[in-house]
Amino acid sequence: MSQWQKIYSDQLQHRAEIVRSVLFEKGINSVIVNNKNSAFNNFGSFEIKVERHNILKAIKIIDDDIRFE
Repeated sequence: MSQWQKIYSDQLQHRAEIVRSVLFEKGINSVIVNNKNSAFNNFGSFEIKVERHNILKAIKIIDDDIRFE
């Protein structure tokens, strides 16, 4: 059974979607977990999680290939 670990979080959903899309293009399955409080949308974040065996590869992809400026 695989364990999923958080490798990225952002308060903006579209950024999390971009990260997930880039990881998918590079062959890494990931999921987005919405931790936003539904009553107070300003609190919480969107987390990207990957399977344990992909943690280092996914972090390297995020560091090397994704820039939000």
